[in-house]
Amino acid sequence: MDVMLTQVNKYTNKSLLTCAITLAVQTLGYNTCLYNPFLNQSYIKRKDLEDPDNQFYYRYKTHIDFVNTYKFGSLFTEGENSTQSKDEVNLTKVYFEYRELLSKYDAIISEDTDTLMTPLNDDLLNYDLVKMLDIPVALVTSPCDDWFERLLYSINCVNEMGIRLRGVIFTRFPRCPKNNILNVPKNIAKYSSCPILGIIREFNENTYIPTVKLAYLILANINMSKLMGQKIYYPNYIHL
Repeated sequence: MDVMLTQVNKYTNKSLLTCAITLAVQTLGYNTCLYNPFLNQSYIKRKDLEDPDNQFYYRYKTHIDFVNTYKFGSLFTEGENSTQSKDEVNLTKVYFEYRELLSKYDAIISEDTDTLMTPLNDDLLNYDLVKMLDIPVALVTSPCDDWFERLLYSINCVNEMGIRLRGVIFTRFPRCPKNNILNVPKNIAKYSSCPILGIIREFNENTYIPTVKLAYLILANINMSKLMGQKIYYPNYIHL
């Protein structure tokens, strides 16, 4: 089983969601790995570390197997001398490492860098990697301006690319949403054939969420069988 999470817009808590889904699949009894092919090292701004992805990984690293093929260079923001290293990417290396992970683990949960069309370097997009590895994707989105149009466009683009689309996960959903927000999942189901995998309510991302609570949040709110692409049964010890 494998799936890659890719976001439609910013501020979706995608990295936290990736950790949560990995914990959830492990809770179901599968030997699971979180794979991030390209991990950006911490951004350095005025000597402070500011990388929320790394913060989420750090919180749950003792509970999850993390694998990275590349760690991209740090970004320095010091006036006009700001530079970012140009990283060489060997797709063959990524391909064979992923195949090895597929043989080692029951399930692999992957996270891309931002969106499918985000450049990884001067010659490579996330899209190229997903197509090469033949990973099915799940779109992650949260409330934003024109988010219905963005999501519908993203669904059509993924289908045109020939990438297998498992469905959509809505995150940071308000606990008391207005009608325009409530209507988005309904309209996506109405105007596309894309499955709605689940809705995750808004919570304080700065609060450390216990691993069991995080896993159960996913199990109770996301269709795991559709997300992972095969029928999944919850063991008797899972009480939601």
